[in-house]
Amino acid sequence: MINTEYKKKGKLIISSTEKSSDLYYASGFSAPDNFIYLERAADKRIFVSPLEYGRALKEKKKGVLVCEIRNENTVEIVKRFSSGRGAEKFAVPFDFPLGLATKLTKEGISLKPVEGSLFPRREVKSASELSKIKTALETAESAMKKAENILSESRVDKNGFITWHGEKLSSGMLRRMIDMEIVSNGAFSKDTIVACGLQSADPHQRGTGFLKSSVPIVIDIFPRDSTLYWGDITRTFVKWKATHRFSRIHETLREVVLLAAQKAKPGIKASKLHQIAFDYIKSQGFRTGKQGALNCGFFHGLGHGVGLDVHEEPRISPKNDAPLQKGNVITIEPGLYYPDFGGVRIEDMIVIGEKDATVLTKYHKNPLIP
Repeated sequence: MINTEYKKKGKLIISSTEKSSDLYYASGFSAPDNFIYLERAADKRIFVSPLEYGRALKEKKKGVLVCEIRNENTVEIVKRFSSGRGAEKFAVPFDFPLGLATKLTKEGISLKPVEGSLFPRREVKSASELSKIKTALETAESAMKKAENILSESRVDKNGFITWHGEKLSSGMLRRMIDMEIVSNGAFSKDTIVACGLQSADPHQRGTGFLKSSVPIVIDIFPRDSTLYWGDITRTFVKWKATHRFSRIHETLREVVLLAAQKAKPGIKASKLHQIAFDYIKSQGFRTGKQGALNCGFFHGLGHGVGLDVHEEPRISPKNDAPLQKGNVITIEPGLYYPDFGGVRIEDMIVIGEKDATVLTKYHKNPLIP
């Protein structure tokens, strides 16, 4: 949370919108190069280069003043804004540049680094934001369909490898096809996960090598739409036939996703929602702990907020006791991972409403691809 003293005085961001979602949220302007955002009460300004000035005038949010940078440097701009408005104290992002912070401090400007967003209201999505998130999610689901179609068209060779058009299908090849589908829908993709077999025991392993039959294939797709909002979906497939162990794990996780979506509502603590999922998984006989030196079971949070960042507040984890609010858009993504088996994860997105939650994800959860 922002210290009250600094909340009254102002906010300062010096970054690009590629690095700072707060900057885009505050200004409504997107640029690959750094620019300055300064705020004190109702006075909100961005300072941009002549190169970006005309576009900034057209794209900025209502109530934000656009100023053109000419001969002043960053420190001089902040000093002038500060002295003209009695704002000598600013809340800044936790990763604010150290060199600039040092220079500003020497000039008598006091900075308060804030962990998390400078704009906590980002957690509550407007109708317009929700529409943008839904569009990004639709792109993710379209890409998942592309991946499933390729796996459906594929064959299994005598050694258990999956082949497509006569060639062994690799994680990289399937990932490229997924990313091409995303780009064709006007969105951007990065770090798509296609992890097969034992690789899927690491939740964020992108996946390498050739895909095999009868083992888990975790596909996690999270595109960023041209509006800069994200979608997120995970499904776990198995080609040809599934083992009993896989089927038990997958069915348990399907039940957890349904249970958590039913229990999610305004006022429930994020930590409690996580615990409900954890307790159910444990009740089905699945252990969480260590397998040798490695983590196993359900060892990550149940989910996270999605918006201008693919991972943002609120975090659905044991560490977050804050209650969910109407307008939160979160993922429900339980997973079970075992180094001697692999991993299974299912992820849906939901939005918290007046009294309950609505599932946004429409994609089916049938894992078996013949």
